[in-house]
Amino acid sequence: MKELEANASKSYPFGSNPYLSGPALLPERNKDVFLGRADLKERLSHTIETAQDFPMFLLQGQRRVGKTSLRNFLPTILGSQFKIVSLDLQGDIFSIPDFLERLRTAFDKALALPETTWQASENWVQAWHELRQYFEQNISAENRVIFALDEYEELQKHLKKDVAQAESLLGAMRNFSQNQNRIVFLFIGFRLFSDLKKPNWGKFFVNAERFEVDYLDKPSVFQLIEVGKLAYEEEAKQEVFQLANGHPSLTQEICKNIFEQATAIGEKVVTLNMIQSVVEEKIVHTGNSPLDVFINEFCDTTLQKQMALAVANKEEAKIEAWLTDNQTKGTFLKFEQYGFIQKNEDKQYEYRVPIFQLYIDKFGIALEE
Repeated sequence: MKELEANASKSYPFGSNPYLSGPALLPERNKDVFLGRADLKERLSHTIETAQDFPMFLLQGQRRVGKTSLRNFLPTILGSQFKIVSLDLQGDIFSIPDFLERLRTAFDKALALPETTWQASENWVQAWHELRQYFEQNISAENRVIFALDEYEELQKHLKKDVAQAESLLGAMRNFSQNQNRIVFLFIGFRLFSDLKKPNWGKFFVNAERFEVDYLDKPSVFQLIEVGKLAYEEEAKQEVFQLANGHPSLTQEICKNIFEQATAIGEKVVTLNMIQSVVEEKIVHTGNSPLDVFINEFCDTTLQKQMALAVANKEEAKIEAWLTDNQTKGTFLKFEQYGFIQKNEDKQYEYRVPIFQLYIDKFGIALEE
């Protein structure tokens, strides 16, 4: 045993690596690195706890900014008076009736109800009314249930197969949400309701309450850096914040790789050169999820890719032309609406996260259809 401990000490002289750059954070394992967003947590808690009736709620933000982590910590944030029913919809539902059946199964589990078999009708509204009646019959005054539906956009793939049925279903769900306060639907995803068409979610959930999950502020980033118990030089700490600008996944990834490098060389002092080297060698590469998602998912048309390149290359004439053309203005402004770009002191657009700029400088963006 002593020999094993000695070997572990040699392999991990600074302890185990506390950082995660991929999986969502979990309350039982990752409390130390679930940091920041106090205002968002307080607003979410206050709104849900005090609402007399519920519009649809949307927990929205870019990929890999911590939405699923926030979902995982909801029991801690909201307390025991809420039953949290978490469903990850990405690639896990096969039809709208299948989705409704999964809602009922999850509801039964959350309230410790006896297992029952229910086959949802292919008439979506009929199936919803049956499900609504079941909810109302089985939820008591003491219980409040939150359906936290992660990657909610996956529903759109199934809804658009029958737009008429889909619109009737969304209307029925809206009616239910606005006329009771025992069951909450919290949709979690990347897209705004207004950007999902046929069916048009924005039409039905125009009064939806949006909770935006954005980047970490500087104090939270510095607190995250300190979790690893390494001695960062002040310039190195500032560089971590400046390069990732508080992007949670990229900040965790930098800290994770720095911790691994420090462990490998037995050096507890983190310098500016170490940060710059890690970012160049480990962060700015293809296969890095936040960067690849931006290029391949958000920029899903040739025009959007051209716009992304123009921002990186500071092609002000092109940007101005897009902004003065009513057919392209809305497309360009979505980059700002979704938080990928911002105006600098010179009123020119730039990437909020400099690592995105470094990525495009290094790899460019393919413009093929």
